[in-house]
Amino acid sequence: MTILEEALNDLKRNVAELGWDVYQQVVETKEALLNFDPARARMVNEREKYIDAREIQLDRECENILALYSPVATDLRLVIASLKIILYLERVGDNANSIAKYVLQTEQRFPEDLLEELRIPQCFQTAEKMVQLAIKAYETEDTSLTKEIFELDSSVNEANKKAAERLENLVRKDIDKYLHPGLYALSTVRKLERIGDLAKNIVEEVVFYVEAKILRHKKKLEGEKWKNLFK
Repeated sequence: MTILEEALNDLKRNVAELGWDVYQQVVETKEALLNFDPARARMVNEREKYIDAREIQLDRECENILALYSPVATDLRLVIASLKIILYLERVGDNANSIAKYVLQTEQRFPEDLLEELRIPQCFQTAEKMVQLAIKAYETEDTSLTKEIFELDSSVNEANKKAAERLENLVRKDIDKYLHPGLYALSTVRKLERIGDLAKNIVEEVVFYVEAKILRHKKKLEGEKWKNLFK
């Protein structure tokens, strides 16, 4: 094994480790919000500093590989994709941390019917699964997971589109009960939708690295045409 191969293997392992740390942030954030657990929320907040530091370290690792070994072809695509994936993972962590902060900023548990009406438990489950699959795709170079991630994203997008209307209906029934927590809940749905988008961004970079294909902007194709990309 060459020095470059060793460096690339180390990079992949380190990025995947960051990915699983970020995935755990999403899991802990879900538990913190749905169970109204301030201790878990504080743990997410504290670990965010570690994730930020790891992002900087891994960026430097990529830069060193580019400067020292001048990789080409697949090796170069791996470094470029990893640079972007590191950024996307850090942003997933940021969104999870922002959701966890809501638990620390409010004084009472979110109404269960509010969480259910805005589909927050389902959105958490879907976003969590998308991040998990994206990291697995990077680790195993399994681009077949792309289709599943894109399909999962549809449900989060749908919940996000309808969240404001559903909240409005609840507020009309009882403004005192739903308005304040509802604003936090609506923002949570928005951030979970963003986490899903970031998971898609990650797997798009995996496809770029493994297959030398660019999927960015393909999601803007009309109707169901994007599905043909995975046949």
